[in-house]
Amino acid sequence: MLREVLRLPQISSHRGGALIWPENSPTAFRRSARLPVASIETDVHLSRDGRVLVHHDATLQRTTTGRGPLRAHPFSALRRRRLKGTMGERIPTLGEVIRLIRNSRRDLRLEIKTDRRRYPGIERKVAAELRRHRFLKRTIVTSFDWTQLRLFRRHARPKGFVALVGGAWFKTHGLPGLVATLAKIGFDEASIPSAFVTAALVKEADAKGLRLGAYRVRTEADHLRVLSAGVCVFTTDRPDIAIRRRREMYGA
Repeated sequence: MLREVLRLPQISSHRGGALIWPENSPTAFRRSARLPVASIETDVHLSRDGRVLVHHDATLQRTTTGRGPLRAHPFSALRRRRLKGTMGERIPTLGEVIRLIRNSRRDLRLEIKTDRRRYPGIERKVAAELRRHRFLKRTIVTSFDWTQLRLFRRHARPKGFVALVGGAWFKTHGLPGLVATLAKIGFDEASIPSAFVTAALVKEADAKGLRLGAYRVRTEADHLRVLSAGVCVFTTDRPDIAIRRRREMYGA
């Protein structure tokens, strides 16, 4: 059956490999860039004074020595905080992450985050930063807020766009609703929770012109599910498992 799958599922190292190294840390990005993955996934927020920073949570306390909302602090204050589990590493800027992976062949899979409400102007600022570092054509922009993708498209055309789909939304609307909604707003790639992925679903999405990927891939069972189904790409906290399992199943 696997020989019938024409495309090789691509691997994206989620937050730089969040279950191997401290997530969204320079160490994680540096080491992920050495792996045979297609891209490195990360997230961006804005500091109070508008700097584009790479961090997952809207708040600081889980992964840094700081506390409170990231957006409440100026860049200078955030630079004094350290990432937990590292040897004193700081929250990186988007530019610093690009410099860490530039010389690899890895693309950047960039999720634009919100803190209950959109950061004013974040799409324009991120697009400008990607242009400044000449990385726009190596960046796939993603978001759960599909309006953000439309707003970003007004400022720049990256390598691609991916609509991230929440589990509750997909459970309610299903693949037909997703295909119809994305067609209206002009996108043709989506990523859904791995628990919903089946080979039949991927095949149906293909037939409808939708590239279907997966996220929340952590366990051995998760990896076997998405690889067997033949998704176009999946983000994983364990790129090491993904690489091993894909090699076993596809020989590459």
